[in-house]
Amino acid sequence: METIALIVVAMIIVPPATPSAVASTLVCAAFVAVMPRYARTIAPLTVVAALATSPLSAAGSWTAVDFALIAAFLTAGYALSRRVAVAMLGAYVLIDAAMFTWLGASSFGGGVVDGMIDAMLGATADPTASPAQPAAAALPHYTPIIFVATIMFDLMAFGFLTVFGMAFRRGDDADERAVRSEMLLGRVTREQELAHVIHDAVANDMSTIAMLAWRAKGEPDRGERDLMLDTIYERSHHALDRVHEVIDVLNGKRSLDDVGPSISNDAHPLAFDMQIEKYLEDQDRVMTMLGLPGVSRVDVRADAYDDACDGAHDGPQDGAYDASSAAGEADGSESDSSGHIGHGTYDGGPAVSEPVRRVTMALLEEIYANLVRHCPMPDDSAAAMPSLDMPATGAMPATAMGAPTGAAPCVTSHAAPPEPVYSLFVGIDADRIRISAMNPIEPTPSAGRPRNPRRSNRRHGSGLALHRAAVESLGGTMTAGARDGSWMIGVELPLH
Repeated sequence: METIALIVVAMIIVPPATPSAVASTLVCAAFVAVMPRYARTIAPLTVVAALATSPLSAAGSWTAVDFALIAAFLTAGYALSRRVAVAMLGAYVLIDAAMFTWLGASSFGGGVVDGMIDAMLGATADPTASPAQPAAAALPHYTPIIFVATIMFDLMAFGFLTVFGMAFRRGDDADERAVRSEMLLGRVTREQELAHVIHDAVANDMSTIAMLAWRAKGEPDRGERDLMLDTIYERSHHALDRVHEVIDVLNGKRSLDDVGPSISNDAHPLAFDMQIEKYLEDQDRVMTMLGLPGVSRVDVRADAYDDACDGAHDGPQDGAYDASSAAGEADGSESDSSGHIGHGTYDGGPAVSEPVRRVTMALLEEIYANLVRHCPMPDDSAAAMPSLDMPATGAMPATAMGAPTGAAPCVTSHAAPPEPVYSLFVGIDADRIRISAMNPIEPTPSAGRPRNPRRSNRRHGSGLALHRAAVESLGGTMTAGARDGSWMIGVELPLH
């Protein structure tokens, strides 16, 4: 539109002298109008039309055709390939220079050269002499000079426009590549998130179902066997629900942010620490069914509640929640039927962002899934987890797994099963959550010690890597590794 406006202005300032000049101007304006839509075709046609109509304009005049040429070469540099644009430029300058030199056609470069030659001859002419001679007669070798000079000026003017168009195209190409790269990165990120969701959706449940099925097959006690089968039933339905969530994400019916560990089915969501305690209790009960008793503990500093805990408990608060004690119910130990052992009733709880909540619960799922996959089963090794200097009551000391000093847990202690196979500590204070876990590792299979037939021959090594990336994306840190036959993992994550 800007070029068309310039053509109109040019027609007003320098009106076409003949009907043919008017026609040529209108043709060029029409080409410019449709050039954005059909750039690859119209740009070369505009140059051809300009050459064809150049004899119709007065030599040396700045006409609307020149504005059309400006648009054509800018478009050629942008829309055409480099070779085609350069070839079009070279053909134009040669033909234009030849037509100006020998046919007297209108030319931008030729007009500039002719004007410069006239100015130089006028400056050197004797004012008292007879009327000045034409430049062609006064200047030796005028024809080759004007031909070469016209080529040079055309190359400088229209070559610059062509290069300018190419620069625009490179910039747009770079922007397009950046957009494609961003889209590719987004797709890869989404695929990684989906892989993470799929892994979390079925890894823990499938591992537990497989091991429970194996143990139920040889369990002589009908009651215990029925309990295992009920757990298998619940876990299979839970896994199926999670798979359906993933399918909904793939179908676009659900956002990835809406998919996460199912941690509470209550009408009113539990406080964060209570969700963790309930989950640890449920998992430890299942681990005991698998023959992998352990110690789980949640410590919450008083300042994590923002005074929500004040007056919430009637009993002593110097103990720690031992989720695995729920597994001792069969031995006569007491447990709150609600599953929230040692907790009073209060509203609120530690303030935590939803992403941190999801990452924390997913990480706890992964820790328990790895216990099922990698802990030595009871008949695999007589050795239990190295001593953690447990008190006589069985509760883990506040600093055994890196708990914050001076913690004021809002929970009470219960006796832990003897010889725990694993330990899991969760500490929550005002601004962060710390998770520490330790368990022995199943010995590496050898000629004298074949792999346990209950273990899968396939090793899965991407789970913790996915969780590490999730933790670090929220500003947290995660360390994990084997030492002296035990696997240890430590996570520190800000709550907000």
